[in-house]
Amino acid sequence: MPDFDALARVTCSEFLTAADLKEVCRRRGLAAPSGGGRAALDAWLAPRFLETAGVQEAGRSLDEAGLLLLHLIALAPQPLCVRDLWPLLGSGDYAETGNEYRSAFRRAVEAVANRGLVLIEDTNLPRYNGESRFARLAFHLPPAFRPLLPPFPVPAEPLGPVGPEPGACDIVAFCRAALRASIGRPEGAPREPGGSSDGLLDRLAALFSICEHALLFDGKPAATPETLLGRVGDAWVAHGSLPRKRERSVAPPFVAALHVLSSLPAGHGCTVSALAAALERLHSPAPEKSLAAWCAEGHSAGFLLRGGPPADPRYAARPPAESLSLDAPLVCAPDGDGLRIDLERTGVGPLFALAGLSKATADPTAGLRLAPDPIALGRAWPAAADLPALAAARAASPAYEAAARRAAERHGKLRLHEGLALFRLDDLGLRALLGRRLGARGRALDGPYVAVARCDLDAAEGLLREKGFSLRRLS
Repeated sequence: MPDFDALARVTCSEFLTAADLKEVCRRRGLAAPSGGGRAALDAWLAPRFLETAGVQEAGRSLDEAGLLLLHLIALAPQPLCVRDLWPLLGSGDYAETGNEYRSAFRRAVEAVANRGLVLIEDTNLPRYNGESRFARLAFHLPPAFRPLLPPFPVPAEPLGPVGPEPGACDIVAFCRAALRASIGRPEGAPREPGGSSDGLLDRLAALFSICEHALLFDGKPAATPETLLGRVGDAWVAHGSLPRKRERSVAPPFVAALHVLSSLPAGHGCTVSALAAALERLHSPAPEKSLAAWCAEGHSAGFLLRGGPPADPRYAARPPAESLSLDAPLVCAPDGDGLRIDLERTGVGPLFALAGLSKATADPTAGLRLAPDPIALGRAWPAAADLPALAAARAASPAYEAAARRAAERHGKLRLHEGLALFRLDDLGLRALLGRRLGARGRALDGPYVAVARCDLDAAEGLLREKGFSLRRLS
């Protein structure tokens, strides 16, 4: 992650002229101090450049070429250099002189940089024959500006009423269906005519797993709804990547498609044909047939909204806040020394939050079962005490109530095991030396204490005496 504060200082001091700095202030509505010259304006603007004030207003001032350039910068996997943007900024097939790169750079500055929307960096990449340093100058979009981007220039129309439709689903219900399928209970999984949802459901089901009693998605735990739904969305988008070599500066086509759909004005969508034309302009083309199937699949899983005539529907990305509001509380029932999870109704966020404190087991007939994990619960305490999922589990299961009480009682206490010797070493260098010599056989505790196994006691004492320290045994 680049240092954006440093990039803001470099952008203002090295790459923008005094006229550019004044234009940034004007476009973003920043009241620059009068007088003092270029240096004073530079010093005043640099620490304010990354503030979001005026970003939306500056974005509305962009023409279509500036919008395309800004979205290309926002979408690229890596910062785009002037040489990467030559097809958009240049005047021919390629630059014949270094001055042409200087001119292309100035066109980029006048299109977006002097609006205060991007930062500039010298990448220090090698130059090709005839290139000037302007060819390797790259553009960054500050992360705080991403939610404030103006819509991509694509024809958009009102979606109209977006209500329950045959084949539609919400994201949480789709995740539950995938989890049911992964443990052998696929009944009730949502289906769309034509079966496009089946493929996505199967792919998501394959990503759920239980490893060493840990409930995982794509090999990792997901402690919050945001992380889980984000990973599920990544799995949907990643499937759309076409199996062909991509340029380093070009996003995969369905990543670009989601970017366009996410940037549309609220309540508006675009057709598949308009989306395909937008991907052409972003240099990430996709066959219209594949794009239509991908959009239908995203709608079936709840990632996309759909409206307009059924023969030529309009699509838009579901707002993230709306996706998260679809989550539900934990729904479970006591089962022996644990809980049986109702995968028809439970919220997936609370489920994964509780699974991080539990041991999970799955059975095709009994479904998903969680039992308290005292070690995980103790390590997560006291933050775990405020989790609504744990509160629901404690109310439903005596085993979870007992485990939570033990974690609360033992929190903050130090437990020493038998067979250990405890050293107090006030010399920091000596503690580090002992740690290097003993490796995993020694353990540093809070304060000046080191614990070692009694079988290593003679070796530890010998090392300390070798370094000239006298030992005093207390017991």
